[in-house]
Amino acid sequence: MRRTLYWLTGFLPCRIIGARGKPYLERYYLCTALGVRIYLHRFLASDPDCRYHDHPWPWAISIVLAGRYWERRRGRLRMVRWCNVLTGDTFHRVELPADSHGRCVWTLFAHRACDKKEWGFLRDMGQTCMVYTPYSFPRENEPRAWFKHAPRGRHEPRRMPV
Repeated sequence: MRRTLYWLTGFLPCRIIGARGKPYLERYYLCTALGVRIYLHRFLASDPDCRYHDHPWPWAISIVLAGRYWERRRGRLRMVRWCNVLTGDTFHRVELPADSHGRCVWTLFAHRACDKKEWGFLRDMGQTCMVYTPYSFPRENEPRAWFKHAPRGRHEPRRMPV
């Protein structure tokens, strides 16, 4: 399954998401239909920095196609093997299992095509509180239709091999 997904995503618009020069997520645009945007996600590593984040959409759903991951929400850790449903107010982080031995996780990810709100991170300030930090990427440099100009997966030099 992983090899088939890797081959397929070679033809799709690709966006590499990383922190400090290390990619942790490859996002491949599939389509927008009936107000829903659909991607293939390839998780290469856990979300960075042990911070929780929310999303700008009112809802999102993630269907696991290959692999599994841990989802950490405030006060809760659970294994996601098949499906995960999120609201825009869900603060969470994705953690790949320690025993994955470098094997990535593939998901089909869908969300409402328009943003509902700003989004950001919760930073732990010790045992007693967390502080919300808005995502500070300049909005004018992040077009909503990034996939119209993105390279295909096979032409993206930062794409990780299988």
